[in-house]
Amino acid sequence: SMASMEVAAPVSDLLRAPTAEEVSAQEFRQVTRMDVDCDLNIARFLTRKNDLAAQYSDLYFVRLNELKHIVVDKASAKWPNVPICDRILEAKTGTKCILV
Repeated sequence: SMASMEVAAPVSDLLRAPTAEEVSAQEFRQVTRMDVDCDLNIARFLTRKNDLAAQYSDLYFVRLNELKHIVVDKASAKWPNVPICDRILEAKTGTKCILV
């Protein structure tokens, strides 16, 4: 039929209200969604709030180790006279340092 051969509507027509002619021809029918009662057993998929940090800690550790040398090189180039500290315990009060 001719209707099946029509080209898709232009973008400007996608968000317009239907015309009275289109509504009467039922081209724009409202669809209602039926509700269905169901009992989902999803308790085993729920996580506690703090579980995600532990779940991804290994990934963060590996990522840090992979990127650390890049960050240290860039920080050393930007601040050549500032010492690099690997651990917070190496930082001295009152002095600048780069902590990675």
